[in-house]
Amino acid sequence: MIDHTMLRGLFGGTKGVYGKVFITSDHHFGHENIIRFCQRPFASGQEMDAVMIARWNSAVAPNDVVVHLGDFTLGGVELGQSYLSQLNGNILFCPPYYHHDKRWVSLLPGYTANGRAVYYRDFTLLSGQLAGLEMDITLCHYPLASWERSFHGALHFHGHEHNTMPRIANRLDIGVDGHNFTPLLLTQAVKLAIDNPLVFRTM
Repeated sequence: MIDHTMLRGLFGGTKGVYGKVFITSDHHFGHENIIRFCQRPFASGQEMDAVMIARWNSAVAPNDVVVHLGDFTLGGVELGQSYLSQLNGNILFCPPYYHHDKRWVSLLPGYTANGRAVYYRDFTLLSGQLAGLEMDITLCHYPLASWERSFHGALHFHGHEHNTMPRIANRLDIGVDGHNFTPLLLTQAVKLAIDNPLVFRTM
């Protein structure tokens, strides 16, 4: 469970009652060509969307938090809302609504049927306690070569690369292509960033 001192940074100072915290990126809902571009194991865009929605909801409960680092969908605000309304959790997007999301995220109402979209600073730094440890985590859609306190054990989570970049210490691509098309628990992402090398596919 994430300590709420870190969670308050996401929700602009409000504590609320939240469950687990997940992090994810690069779903590309509704983008059938991403199957070919990234060699995703789906026969159609419809199958891809259905599997990703099912896996999201099997992991995420309604009161959980999902931090999304971009490329949620290529569609407009109506399509974005239609996907959000099918997903569990309080959903937060990382500005500036990278690539495709910038066309629609800023037009969303504050709430959807099952989730809440809250916007926060670019290069967001999460600071607080996680699993009893003080920790800093820099969030950005794009991978960074260096980040806040990177030489002092701080972590960096990013998307965009669809599991194709070589690993460097304490940096993790949290996009769905490398994680079974399922959001990662934040605690699990921390462990992967610190302990576990990933297997990369090549394009």
